[in-house]
Amino acid sequence: MSEPAQVLRPRTKYGWAAGDFGFNIFWQALNLLMMPFYTDVLGLDSGLAGTVFLLASLWDGFADTIIAAIADRTRSRWGSYRPYLVFASPVLVVAFALAFLTPDWEQGGLFLYALLSQVFLRTAYSVVSIPYSSLSARISQDADERASMAGWRMVFAFAGGAVVTFAMPQLVSALGGDENSTTYVLAAGLVGLVSLPFFWLTFLTTSEPPRLVEANPRGFSLTGGADDLRASLAMARHNGPLMRIFGCIIVSSLAFTMTNKCLVYYVTYHLGREDLVPQLVPFALIMNLLF
Repeated sequence: MSEPAQVLRPRTKYGWAAGDFGFNIFWQALNLLMMPFYTDVLGLDSGLAGTVFLLASLWDGFADTIIAAIADRTRSRWGSYRPYLVFASPVLVVAFALAFLTPDWEQGGLFLYALLSQVFLRTAYSVVSIPYSSLSARISQDADERASMAGWRMVFAFAGGAVVTFAMPQLVSALGGDENSTTYVLAAGLVGLVSLPFFWLTFLTTSEPPRLVEANPRGFSLTGGADDLRASLAMARHNGPLMRIFGCIIVSSLAFTMTNKCLVYYVTYHLGREDLVPQLVPFALIMNLLF
């Protein structure tokens, strides 16, 4: 006999969804603002800046798998996933601020610093975001409730992206602009601190049933991991609809990434209105949500 559908309390549903406001402070800054920062402020060659994003994205694919396995095997009195929202999120704020340092180095040094700082930022982001995403399956086993949670998550996500793309340029200008070498670090640190209450809110308004926590695997097995990988690849190879979905995800992700990376450049250089970046970029994100 199947279990009755679980209706979530509003505080649980919205509390979990609010966490994505905090995540998109970092993610949309990385997508929309960091490439122009590398080329126009840090002085990194555009080809090298693009290579930084390529290598850091490849690192993501490897690191995310390891982080997911570690999170699944975490045991604490708060569950497997919720502790990361409290204890790892301050490291994410620090990594975000460090990514906006402007050392006065040659191109090789700038490239190495940009790459290492972005790898650190993406790793710290994954350490918090992967447990957060996994938490939704713990909160509710009901498909309708999880779909509702995902919808509210997107609302908070776009709100967080709009806030950071508006606030970061304004803070940089208020703190002294490009003349002050610490301006971007301070602005990033202040914006990053805004994310912490949203992560804490998610921690406080959600819970993980102990029976589901104990269903997670324990320990690590290289042989078992290899067997699971081979089984997954075999399943994917014979699942045409799944592969087509993967293809659509890849194409849409590429299109979305290229649009985001070009948006600030388009407003700054094609329209010649750098002063409108804080207004037009958040507006574009909101229009993307609506349409």
